[in-house]
Amino acid sequence: MAGVLFVCAVNRARSPWAELACRALLAQVPGGADVAVASAGTWTRGGEPMWGPAAQEAWSRGLDPEGFTSRMLTPAIAGEASVVLAATRALRDEVICSVPTVLARTFTWRELAWLVTAQPPVWAGESLPERLRLLPEHARRARGAVAAPPPAALDVDDPAGRSAATVRRCADETFTAVTTIVGALSR
Repeated sequence: MAGVLFVCAVNRARSPWAELACRALLAQVPGGADVAVASAGTWTRGGEPMWGPAAQEAWSRGLDPEGFTSRMLTPAIAGEASVVLAATRALRDEVICSVPTVLARTFTWRELAWLVTAQPPVWAGESLPERLRLLPEHARRARGAVAAPPPAALDVDDPAGRSAATVRRCADETFTAVTTIVGALSR
């Protein structure tokens, strides 16, 4: 099964938001049920619920965080994904260093959203899972063809322990990027 994996540090805010949003958006797309969506953390012990303010933010956006539990990133989890999307460039690099085989299909989620906006993919009747499998190749080609945004524009900051406004901004950045990516897949 084709799949997308979202990665942040402790898998209790950013990557769960991305996972929940992606799953909800894909549920509205023909073939979306054939795409596995998961998340993991590079520095988590696993088994923990979403961080309280992150869960509240998910609820406010119509997403249900009940039952979510964090899990640690492993080479097997990353290796199974068609696309691995990290919250920041540093986390992207950490994933690639830990699992070098995912280099060609690992981006930050804001980076991938920027790439599919700058050079929208054109699909030739491929199924949604096949589009997801082809997406990293499209993004790599687009990466060299368009002017890059400022590097920090590719990251979503860690909202843990920050103000409600920062939590909301980080959630906005995540939901906007995920919506853009799913939109590109479903055109």
